[in-house]
Amino acid sequence: MALKKYICRFALSLIILSCCISLQAQHSGNIIYRNSTDYFEIFNNRGIRKFSATPTSLEMSVSILLNQKADKYVITLGVSQEDKTPKLCLSRINARIAKFVAQIKQFGINKENIFMDFISQVKIYDFEKDEKNTNVYQQLEKGFEIKKNVIIQLSRNEQIEQVIAEASESEIYDIVKVEYINNDMEKIYSKLLQEAKDIISRKQADYIQKFSPTIIGTPTADDKFYYSFPKDQYKQYEAAETAGLDRYSYNDYTIKKIARKNRTAYYDGMNYSGFDKVINNADPEPCIQYALVLSVRYELGK
Repeated sequence: MALKKYICRFALSLIILSCCISLQAQHSGNIIYRNSTDYFEIFNNRGIRKFSATPTSLEMSVSILLNQKADKYVITLGVSQEDKTPKLCLSRINARIAKFVAQIKQFGINKENIFMDFISQVKIYDFEKDEKNTNVYQQLEKGFEIKKNVIIQLSRNEQIEQVIAEASESEIYDIVKVEYINNDMEKIYSKLLQEAKDIISRKQADYIQKFSPTIIGTPTADDKFYYSFPKDQYKQYEAAETAGLDRYSYNDYTIKKIARKNRTAYYDGMNYSGFDKVINNADPEPCIQYALVLSVRYELGK
């Protein structure tokens, strides 16, 4: 009778699990087209084991994840200019940058928060048809190109779009990258370490209450501290199904004109599975993610 009840419960669990999987699939959206990544492979080695005990030792581990908003943002814009001489290139590129810098002052961005990084100055070559022989194309020098990066520190997220909009007015379209920065990483580490120590203490008290071991000496501990920035956690997928096209004979050839398909990028932060505690887990804004794994080993008396 007991075995029959166990089998019935197991079957019911499978039915419930199947329903949950079906419900999740109905709401997965275009995300199903992405290439999945196992975050346990990236931030691995913390595993899901919470404690390990032998007659003489006890090891406990705890993992904490923090979603932390950025204190400031650094956006890098790429600017390039072509002209017949380097002097003309510099004059025109500097005029465009000066106009842009003047425009973004309205958003509270001062010159102290802006840095100009000179990247390169190169000659430009192109091909021209030879006047005497129309089948010959000769490569000739056409001018110069200068590239600079404008690096801007911002204090608010909404300033990013404001800067991008004003940059387009000065024909600056290359958004190289946007970096998220926290001012005091040591403070964040200390906060996570304290959270982990509190959870370890509760786990230790619970274990002692259940199994009544005798802890002797001073425990040993080690930790692992990870962090990941939003720019490293965006994924892409292409929501499209493409038909195949085969040749029907050996002598036939087929030309395929591939249609442009929409490719979408989205933020996909670290999976919360396996963490003992997740701080700020309901914040929709992409954040810097910090993970701390603390392991403590106790010696047990016989």
